[in-house]
Amino acid sequence: MYRQPRDSFEARIHTTEYRIYGNIHLVHAGGTADLLNTENRSHLPVTGALVYVEGLEHPPQASDLKADTPFMAVNKSDICWMVGGRPSVPKGNLALFERKRVALFFEGYLLVGELDIHKNARLSDQLAVLKTFQTLSGAVLYRMPLQQPIVNLAPDQQFDFVTVNLSKADTVIEAPPPTPNLHLTLLG
Repeated sequence: MYRQPRDSFEARIHTTEYRIYGNIHLVHAGGTADLLNTENRSHLPVTGALVYVEGLEHPPQASDLKADTPFMAVNKSDICWMVGGRPSVPKGNLALFERKRVALFFEGYLLVGELDIHKNARLSDQLAVLKTFQTLSGAVLYRMPLQQPIVNLAPDQQFDFVTVNLSKADTVIEAPPPTPNLHLTLLG
């Protein structure tokens, strides 16, 4: 039983091996990244969990269902990114932060969005000190098929925010500001 009241949210969790649909439970003022960055807990509790084979399709195919369980504990170190819950906000004086557009490359796809970092800080310096899980605002998912130039990619899914595990991204780059023509550059 939780020590303090929690709010229940639907979530879609992408791990290294599975897609998990279920409910996560956040403290009233906390965000998803805050819950995942809790150091004294190695697993994320998920209730009403449906476990599907790994993939990006949403909604998933019924044939991809592997398990249906009322409760599961997901090893946080296996989580790549997730949709759902509440966005986390930086701690401290918000005037000290700015949103920087970044792209996180994963095997076969990338996520582009805005990450809150200290003003005038280099991205490389911030990545060294940020907690593992971060909120990526205005996120867009791009699939990267083999043999297709990345400048020709079109957005696959869009989200108000996702929570990303920075340690699972193969590469993190600064992305240029968006442009009206989505096909001028991959990230713009």
